[in-house]
Amino acid sequence: MSTSPIFRLYESQGDVSYTLTESPAKKKRKRDEIKNANAKVGGLSKELLEVQTFMLKLNNKTEELKTLVKESTKTKTEINNKTEELKTLVKESTKTKTEIKAATRELVNIVGIRPKN
Repeated sequence: MSTSPIFRLYESQGDVSYTLTESPAKKKRKRDEIKNANAKVGGLSKELLEVQTFMLKLNNKTEELKTLVKESTKTKTEINNKTEELKTLVKESTKTKTEIKAATRELVNIVGIRPKN
């Protein structure tokens, strides 16, 4: 009987049985493959840690940007409010100037003297 190199023939008390055994070279290849796989896992774990660190930094920057947007929105609202106040003051000032001019014209009509500007 011929056996393949990965099978060994064992005879015990007349029974013939085949047991699967691996050659030393195949065992070494498997060990090397496992070492390589573990090294790859270690490298991937390191990369994953770097990605997680980068994501944390991005999240921190995102929070900073959100805070800045809130502050700028608040500032913009304050500026808009001040602008509206200024528009109101300009309208009142224009109205007052118009009233002063009208009063001056009436005064000139009544008195007949023109004011010097």
